[in-house]
Parts: sequence; C-alpha cells; structure tokens
Amino acid sequence: MKLILNKKSFLKNYWDKKHFFLPGGISKLDDNFIDLDNFDLPSTKALEKKVFIQDGGKYTNFTNVKKKLHINTPLSKLFYKTNHIHQLSFEIKNLFDFIPQYLIDDVMISLSNIKGSVGKHKDNYSVFLIQGKGIKNWKIYENKKVFSYTVKEGDILYVPPGIDHYGISQTEVCNTYSVGFRSPDSLNLKEIFNDYIFNQLDQTSTIFFQNKTLSKQKALISNDIKDFFINNLDYKPIILDEFIGIYLTNVDLDLFKTKVITFKKFKEQLKKLPLFLNQKTKALYFGVNFYINGIKINVEPSSIKEFKSFFNKQIIDASKIDNKSILLLFKLFKKEYIVFKRKFVI
Repeated sequence: MKLILNKKSFLKNYWDKKHFFLPGGISKLDDNFIDLDNFDLPSTKALEKKVFIQDGGKYTNFTNVKKKLHINTPLSKLFYKTNHIHQLSFEIKNLFDFIPQYLIDDVMISLSNIKGSVGKHKDNYSVFLIQGKGIKNWKIYENKKVFSYTVKEGDILYVPPGIDHYGISQTEVCNTYSVGFRSPDSLNLKEIFNDYIFNQLDQTSTIFFQNKTLSKQKALISNDIKDFFINNLDYKPIILDEFIGIYLTNVDLDLFKTKVITFKKFKEQLKKLPLFLNQKTKALYFGVNFYINGIKINVEPSSIKEFKSFFNKQIIDASKIDNKSILLLFKLFKKEYIVFKRKFVI
C-alpha cells in the first residue's frame, strides 16, 4: 500500500485552503473492513458508533432509536477510532505522516448499503476521505459552486474545515475511511486551560503576601503587591513547559489496561524484541520536554536523542538505552502505553 501524492504541492495549494480529489491516491488498498457488529467486542469508547438512516428525503441519526429497520432501508454506520482495533485503518493513518502528528485525531469508517449517507454536513476539522470497497458519489459545496465526484477503491477526497460535503453510496457494500485532523478552537482551549490551572492550584502550597513597602499614600497600589500578583500568576512557563504537551497528547486512559510483569522479565524481553508505541498512544516532544498520553515524562539527558527518534518512528531498539531510561520504558510498558507487539482485532 502506498500514498501517491505530491506532498509539497498539496500542502502549498490545498491544505486548509480548498478541496482536492486524487483518483487512485492509494495503491493496493485492499480494503478488508467488515461490520463490527459481527464481532463480540468489549464495550469501550474506542468503539463508539452512530447510525444514520434515510427517512423520507432526509438522513437522520438513528443511533439511539429502539425500532426495527426494514432490510432495504438505506443506512450508514459510523465506527470511530478504528485505527485502535483495525490494522489497515492504522496503516492508512500512518500514510499521512507528512501532516504533524499532533493534529491527527483518528480514523472513522462509514459502512453503507446502497443509497446510504449521513447527509449534507460540514466538519470543523480537515479530513481525508479514502474510498474502500464500493462506489460513492460525492458533492462538495465550495465558493458557491457544486463539485461532483464518483469515487472508487483507493480514491482520495480531501475536504478542509467548514466546507459542506455530501456522499451517497452507489453499491450495496460501501466503506469510506475518514482520516480526521484536529483543529483546536479557542473557546474549548480556554475552558480546558482554566481547569488545568485550578488543578495546579490544588497541588501548590499557599504563599502569603508580605508587605515590605511603607508609604503615606494609603490608596496607592505599591510595587511589591503588584510583583506578588505577577509572580504568582505567571502562566507563560506553564503553557510552554506543560500545558501544550499535555493538551495535545490527551487521550482516554480507559483505553489502556495495566500490565503485570516484573522488571527482570521485561529486561529479558527487551533484549530480544523492539518496543512500539501502542496504536492508541499519542506521544510528542518539544525541546527536552516529552509527553505521552496526557502526562509529562522525565527523560534522561543521555537518552533524549533516542526518545525523540522513538516518538517520531514509533519504534525503539533499547540496546543503547541507559538503566534509568529502561526503568522509564518499563513504567510506560506497565501502563500499556508502549508494547512489544501491537494487537488488532481485524
């Protein structure tokens, strides 16, 4: 499987600017996705699903409706975060590694029968729509024009944020892989930051103001009280050193299960096998600060180069890692943030 795309040209002319259609953009896709309702899977947020049906001339969300559908009812099932459980979804996501990893959200697959759709809609994020099995007709509403495309397996349609689009299945089996890219909005960011600051306050011991200035001007705000406010409300280091990394790597920790293993056994396996980032893990760094799944980790100076490579390539050979860093890897392994082998259901 290979992405056939002029990446520099795409980023310059289309990314976040206008839609883009690329017939045969992924060679040898070989879609193998099937209805996850056929699997006895554990109930987790990783497997969130929505169902849309055709009701009259409209498509409506049918997810929580307790009603039997006619066998020929046009419908689309949306499965979220399929890159966690479906290996091909994970591999498709990795094809777009020329987009910063901190923007990648997840892969969603829509499984439709003939005439299935979710209706006309717009997203607040960029999305690559990759056609798997089947054929789908798309309409893109951009700059007061309507663009129409018929897509087949391996074709790619890129849609920037805020652009209306509408796809209808033309075959009884129609799978569309949607690779979404986050676009943090300012209001949500402020709300999360406020929560973060309050959490920090809970962990900080109280520092009391001590007046050191004597003045006859009783109503004058003195410099020492002003400095007290500035010094204790200095949020810039918090943003630079922690909040950005924690925010951008935040995931649902319920997706991970604690492993029971001894340090001795871990080191024995480490001699034989490389370590991988779990496909559910988000790991980023800037400077010497490293973040994984919403926490900041302390990496030994002697291992910074190796950990940067690990986070970029998602694989590490620990033969050149010092003992303290091996202990860190052990702690991350026990949390299931890193693994010796990625496990997929399909």
